[in-house]
Parts: sequence; C-alpha cells; structure tokens
Amino acid sequence: MSYEKSHKVMKYLIYFLIVIFPFGQLLRLPLSGNEVVLHFNDVVVGIIGGIWVIRGIRNKNKILKNQIVRATLVWIGISILALGVNFFHFSLREIVISSLYLWRFAAYSLLYFIVRELGEAQRKRVSRLLLLAILVVSLAGLLQYIF
Repeated sequence: MSYEKSHKVMKYLIYFLIVIFPFGQLLRLPLSGNEVVLHFNDVVVGIIGGIWVIRGIRNKNKILKNQIVRATLVWIGISILALGVNFFHFSLREIVISSLYLWRFAAYSLLYFIVRELGEAQRKRVSRLLLLAILVVSLAGLLQYIF
C-alpha cells in the first residue's frame, strides 16, 4: 500500500472510530465469556496503529527521536516487564485480561502520534468530531441518570 493510500485509509478509519466511539461498550467482542472482552473500538484502533507502524518501518520514520514516544515506550516496557515477572502468580485468564489492557494502552497512545501527522485542517476536523462524540456520550449518560 502506498504512503498516500495508507494515509487516506488511516484518515477515514479515524473518522470511523470517532463515529463508533459513543457506542464503545455496546460493540463488544467476547473472547472468553463475559470476562475477556475486545471492543470494536479496540479493533479499529489496532488496525490504524498497525498501518501507521508498518508505514513508519517502510519509510524509516524518525519516530524514536520524539521524547513523548520514548517515555511511552519506556512505560510500556516496564509494564511488559511487570506482567512477565508476575506471570506465574496469576491465572491465564488474568494474564490475558492484563495484556489486553496493555495492548489497548499502546494502541490508543499511537492515536496521538497518528493525528499529529495529519494536516492542520484534518486535525481541526478530528478535534471537532471528538468534541461532538464526547457531547453525545455526555448527553447519553445524563439521560441514563435522569431516566
């Protein structure tokens, strides 16, 4: 996939993610009963992040020069180490759930760097759409509280 095509796909997937964001808990993919759950938002974010990482590897992007990237990678590395050290203290189900939270954090962290690469007009559009999605979630929560 070319650089321009992958950029376009990521842009539309980000818009799609913002549209499905308010329905996050409703769109669940149970992996093992009700305890181990993958949300559809997580799948979309994983696809966006995967495209961005592959594109960065192909284009020899200077991602690691950013201080925020290094700090995020250090935090993820320490989290993986902690999970590995405690591997035998928890059941397999608990390890899977914990690792899903770690993957979720890593994938959602990538969104910051992906959106940062968008043009100024696209960043403003993403900001406005995020604000709209937050408003929808807030209103839905308020309606749940009232009724």
